[in-house]
Amino acid sequence: NLYAGSSAILLALNILFILYREIRRKVREQQERLFILQTLTHELRTPVASMKLNLEPFRRNFDHLAPESQKAFLRMTEGVRRLNHVIKASSQYLQSHTEEGQMRFQMDSIHSANELAAYMVEDFVIDDNDLELIPASQDLSMHVDVYWLSMCLKNLYKNAQKYGVDPIQLKVITKGRKEVGFAVVDQGQIELNTLKGFLNPFQRQSKEEGLGLGLSLVSRIAKKMGGRLEVKAMPTTFCLWMPAFESKEDYDEIITG
Repeated sequence: NLYAGSSAILLALNILFILYREIRRKVREQQERLFILQTLTHELRTPVASMKLNLEPFRRNFDHLAPESQKAFLRMTEGVRRLNHVIKASSQYLQSHTEEGQMRFQMDSIHSANELAAYMVEDFVIDDNDLELIPASQDLSMHVDVYWLSMCLKNLYKNAQKYGVDPIQLKVITKGRKEVGFAVVDQGQIELNTLKGFLNPFQRQSKEEGLGLGLSLVSRIAKKMGGRLEVKAMPTTFCLWMPAFESKEDYDEIITG
């Protein structure tokens, strides 16, 4: 019995050691990936800065450009601006996974949640018939990071396109004067427990489909902005709830409090 007990303890210790070594290996690999992504993100800043400098002569002579050239210039400057924002946002997100600090946002005062929703739909929807916008009856002002909010909603919309059932709607909802919800709704009839399972990292919807990283990231980012991702079933609904801040001070108080 003593020999059997000792063998069991040694086996358990061996298993624990193997698990510990595997966890350390995965952590080390993750750290290496983050380092590479941080390096690549940093390297992108140089060509973007060069593009901005090369566009400067065209900006100074904008009035002398042909109409088509003016349109092309505006498209290029908008593209550079968006790329610069993507680099900055990526750096912030990667930084949140290191010891350097928490993820930070570029908060903007938005006077109309309905107008913001219309802007985002126009930004990421190619065919207007793919997504019906239903504005809130009581519009509210907000203080949010437009880029990250748009990215989260775009992710929810793309998921609905790929896995959901038409028609797809974006509903703007308000709770009193304190919360604004952006709900992406499709006509899917998936059970609630299954939908909630997709919020877990690496959850697959089928063997053929990709990793379910998107929804877990949306939930993570929403929490960091002081909001939350709510899931409802039949029809499938993913609602991104955000506080309706009146000022940056209100936002800072909620986030740090």
